[in-house]
Amino acid sequence: MMKKENSIRSFITLINQRTAMYLGGRTITHLKAFLDGWLYGKEEEITDVQLLDEFQAWIQDKYNVKGSQSWAKVILFHSADEYAALDNFFELFNKFLDQKIK
Repeated sequence: MMKKENSIRSFITLINQRTAMYLGGRTITHLKAFLDGWLYGKEEEITDVQLLDEFQAWIQDKYNVKGSQSWAKVILFHSADEYAALDNFFELFNKFLDQKIK
């Protein structure tokens, strides 16, 4: 039986490894919708629930964005298309985590 994942960090790693299994379509829009649903259903169980809020602030700072655009919309705007935006998300999320650890 597979261990249930209660960490955003670990769950995003799993999604990156088996994207089609989790998202169906390889787009940043699918990722955002999937994570929103997963968070809604498990929020009280997740150990690092604040991580996506911190990532949102990091993305807004990186791209000098003011307002209420989601991290997914900001990354999509700065990418060639939905597929590139998904790849960019995983790269940016890892950079964010690297900076957070330092």
